[in-house]
Amino acid sequence: MQKNFILIIGIIMLVILCTPIHTLATNGDIELNLQEQIDLLYLLDQFYNNAWNKLLIVITILISLVAGVLPLSIEYFRRQKLQAAMNDLKDAKEQNKELKKYYEEQIKLVKESYSKSENMNNELRKEIKESIEEVKEKNNENEKINSELGNKMESLMDNVEELKINYSKAKQDLLLEYYIRMVDSLLEAYNNTSDDATKEAFQSEIIKFENLIDKIRAANKRPDYELQIKINNEVIGGNTVREFYKNVMEYLIEQEVKLEDIVPYKTGKIRYLISDKAVHQNGADFNAPLEIGPYFLETHKSKKTAKQDIIQFLEKLGTVKVEEVI
Repeated sequence: MQKNFILIIGIIMLVILCTPIHTLATNGDIELNLQEQIDLLYLLDQFYNNAWNKLLIVITILISLVAGVLPLSIEYFRRQKLQAAMNDLKDAKEQNKELKKYYEEQIKLVKESYSKSENMNNELRKEIKESIEEVKEKNNENEKINSELGNKMESLMDNVEELKINYSKAKQDLLLEYYIRMVDSLLEAYNNTSDDATKEAFQSEIIKFENLIDKIRAANKRPDYELQIKINNEVIGGNTVREFYKNVMEYLIEQEVKLEDIVPYKTGKIRYLISDKAVHQNGADFNAPLEIGPYFLETHKSKKTAKQDIIQFLEKLGTVKVEEVI
């Protein structure tokens, strides 16, 4: 755009300068010989060169001014904006101070009110205590009646406590029944799906509900949930999945049962129940590995899933008789 502008200015100046010369030549007022024409052309060339150089200088100065003024203007406006922001921040700090002062005053008022209320309560307690003492002093003859009333009150309180205990027990029983049903429903859904990710999600939920069941049973002083199966008519069990698997594997190794024919054994597309390495088929590490002899077992399972998987493993093994203990 700048080049076009400079070219237009040069053309205009050339037309202006050439017009009088052409006019003089055509009117015949001045007869120019060849040397004079050459000199005139030289002068004209010098004039254009000087004009062109001056024009470049002027344009350069203008560009320099613009290049210098524009950053300064931007910096000026930026500083103005920054100053406005600082002022806003300062105002916000002042508002926060005022708000903090207001809340401190409110807290102080609440404390004073609480202190006054506490004093009034203490005075009221003192008056009640004095009144009770006066009544006791004046009604010594009614001690028998008061004793009977006291006994009735104690009996009533005992009945209330018993009702509370029965209510709490009924509530715990309902929760226990609900959690057990949830475990059964989730286990059924677990058995009906073939997707390992979905199975993992169901299994986590089953473990969660089983932990709640254990807490309720422990609170009610009931025996812990036990995992038990019969292997060759001998009961093997444990209170946790890890303990249960440990006792089963130690029994099988002690009885010299050969397991290597079906190890590693999968319970899904990618998850192993038992393997010679603590790594699943997809390369993921066991979440809760249990090492027994040369084998690793995955114990990150719900109790019902763990019992179901070990029974299926032993049935596939085929060299031992396995029965579920309910």
